[in-house]
Amino acid sequence: MNKLKVFTQPTDSPDTFLVYWTNNLICPKGVIKAIVPGQMEDKMIAAELRAIQYLLEERWALGEHVTGNANTHLIVSLGAIKKLKHKRSDKAHLARYAEFLCTRFAGCKLEIDKDDRVFKEGNLEQTELIVTAPVPENVELRGIGRVSVTRHVLERLAKRLPADRASDPASAWKMLQRMVSDPSVMEVERNTDVFTRLTHLKRGQCEGRYFLNPKMNMILVVADNARGKNLVTTYAANSRFFNMQASA
Repeated sequence: MNKLKVFTQPTDSPDTFLVYWTNNLICPKGVIKAIVPGQMEDKMIAAELRAIQYLLEERWALGEHVTGNANTHLIVSLGAIKKLKHKRSDKAHLARYAEFLCTRFAGCKLEIDKDDRVFKEGNLEQTELIVTAPVPENVELRGIGRVSVTRHVLERLAKRLPADRASDPASAWKMLQRMVSDPSVMEVERNTDVFTRLTHLKRGQCEGRYFLNPKMNMILVVADNARGKNLVTTYAANSRFFNMQASA
């Protein structure tokens, strides 16, 4: 089993936290000096969340292509993180910092442990991390590049899985990876009625772009907002969609 344990301590500075980590539970591996500048509540929680994401996705502490499944075990020191993962938290301002735990790593086991004895001795690798904003979970969608992914997309995909895998978030993530990376993916247009166009205009929204995976007969909808390109939903294709290249 892949295990990552972190333990976060405050410092004399209200913006700086020390996040100790190890991936073997026998001896410490390193400490991250996480600096959270600016005005926000619960900086210590944001620091631990961002450090975990950094260790998993940039530092590759558990391997380069690890995802959240039954073999991935995260041990954190702040109980609020478990609540955020399971949508039981009232700290909405931290939801985006925890998005990676609800998407790519939704299937991992998460445990709270405040025992810091493993970090008392040893030569620690030191890293500094500036936490200015949440980092979205991304996938590479053919034809457009990196797009961020929300929990909603994975929940939609889970409904299309066989009953024995529908409750496994790791299966939904793997399905999404196959869907977005397939060479057959193409951008398509949708026949949209006037009422729908006016609704988007009144809300100041763009309708979005549509991508079809013909092998799986699935539409992926990408929209732009302040966070950049976002994969906002996915659903089965129907006759309202047509190939832009074929109609050109």
